[in-house]
Amino acid sequence: MKRVQVALGEAIEQLEFYILEPVQRGEKPDLDVLVKVAYALAQVAGSYRSITEASTFQEELASVRKELHEALAIIGRPQSRRSDADEARVN
Repeated sequence: MKRVQVALGEAIEQLEFYILEPVQRGEKPDLDVLVKVAYALAQVAGSYRSITEASTFQEELASVRKELHEALAIIGRPQSRRSDADEARVN
């Protein structure tokens, strides 16, 4: 996921170059190229957002799984002998 996210980030930077580079040289960008680049940028940006959301979701899910595993380990532990003895006295 991280590699795809990095690759999409680099693609966005390259597409920005096609838009900004002519302007920085004081030239007017080619309208056909600008439309194609804008379309490609929208596509890549959407994919980047989806990958970022999925990556964040996976990280949060892993954290929840770890917490659940730890909680189950605590719940599943046998009670100590002392607490067993205390309960026996109460009954």
